[in-house]
Amino acid sequence: YNYWCMISKTKVLSGVITILILINVALLTVMFSRNHTGKHGPGKPHEWLARQLDFNTEQQEKYKLLHQQHRNVMEPLLQHDRNLHDSLFMQLKQTHPDTVVVNQFIGAISNNRAQTEITTFYHFSQVRDLCTPQQQKKFDELIGDALRMLPPGPGPHRR
Repeated sequence: YNYWCMISKTKVLSGVITILILINVALLTVMFSRNHTGKHGPGKPHEWLARQLDFNTEQQEKYKLLHQQHRNVMEPLLQHDRNLHDSLFMQLKQTHPDTVVVNQFIGAISNNRAQTEITTFYHFSQVRDLCTPQQQKKFDELIGDALRMLPPGPGPHRR
């Protein structure tokens, strides 16, 4: 009796595990597809914005240039932010971290973050200036969605 009971329990457990694996695969598939397509369709946020605004060829070229200029400024700022965060969290290795040093790193991180926000704000101001009056109205409606599509701000978690 114990032998057959054990086989029956094993089959039930195997079935439950199989169902759980299938559910996990389905959930991961749904999550993965949402992350890559989102409610705004496939593509990167800057590409999505250009499509939504229906830029003409000249606007698209200017927008590509603005986007590249923005990336060229942002990449060193983001790298500097990662370095500052790394240095800040290295202070945790100290038995008694120096609060003056910690506060200096936090101040530097804040200043760097302010620079990234200023850079991003003026970038989008330039993008808005590319728009016709009709496109500007659409831009004003879309900018919140476009900003939410961007990854979270700089920090040690961004590698």
